[in-house]
Amino acid sequence: MIESLYQDTIIKLKAGKRPQIKLTTELIAALKAEWSESLNKVLCILNHTQNTSAQFNELFFSSFNEVSDIKTLIFLLAAAEKHIISESLMTGNMIPSEFFEILKKLLQNKNSELLEWTLRTIESMGPLNRRIKNEIRNSRPGLKKFFNSHSRACDEIINLLETQWKK
Repeated sequence: MIESLYQDTIIKLKAGKRPQIKLTTELIAALKAEWSESLNKVLCILNHTQNTSAQFNELFFSSFNEVSDIKTLIFLLAAAEKHIISESLMTGNMIPSEFFEILKKLLQNKNSELLEWTLRTIESMGPLNRRIKNEIRNSRPGLKKFFNSHSRACDEIINLLETQWKK
């Protein structure tokens, strides 16, 4: 089920179409069952769902703590933005404090592409990103911003967030 849904998603993406996958109870169970075996495929599917679900939160948290591959961490951030942040903002439930701790840890990573995606994820939280304001400021790239496009983007995002905090 997951493999065919993943292949269908990839075909639609390559054709320039937006896959609109509907999360059902059955699909949620299948995605949870395949999480550790086919994480990147599961994350691709989750990133293209119409609806969101907090049922994956614990799996996200454990994966952030276990995964070290930069691309997989970026895929995790993209899917977490939808299923943790957007879900929380839509339902009015608080974003779990464990997710803030994960973001703090990711802000310390030296990979500029991962840092950029972490900051973009944090930016999507709106005013809630103030909770980790000091960690965001401490992640500001130094001279690397003059030589690396990801570091430059990080600096711009931090400047944008600081401007928003002043308001």
